[in-house]
Amino acid sequence: MLKLKKIFYEGTRVLKKMSFLGVFVAVIVLVVLGIALRIKSASKIKQVETETVKFLIAKYKDDIILLDVREKEEYRAGHIPKSVLIPLGELALRLNELDKQKAVLVICRSGNRSLRAAEILIKNGFNEVFNYKGGMLSWDGDIAFD
Repeated sequence: MLKLKKIFYEGTRVLKKMSFLGVFVAVIVLVVLGIALRIKSASKIKQVETETVKFLIAKYKDDIILLDVREKEEYRAGHIPKSVLIPLGELALRLNELDKQKAVLVICRSGNRSLRAAEILIKNGFNEVFNYKGGMLSWDGDIAFD
């Protein structure tokens, strides 16, 4: 009976180790997949700087959505004329307000939030997405305060 208890104890210990190892491997796989998916979506996003932003606005005119994903206070302090405000935290719930057939230029303060917003757009079927990587900190064009 003692030998049976010892075998049972050892078997339980091995299973616990295997369970920990299985969970560890699963977490590693999920992290790697998450990184791979982020890289894949990021590769579809076109990174643009100020001169290209000005060119895109002139080229597309009304066929481009200038999407500002900053907060309301930041937007009120100054934004690119004709831009639409949808704060990053609201974007996933307000995607239906945007036309998937149009190009989208995403703007924020420095280019970080806009990159996250661009990833959301790509994952939701928007095909032509530009990230203004310098953001409003780099903008030297006209500013609107409406």
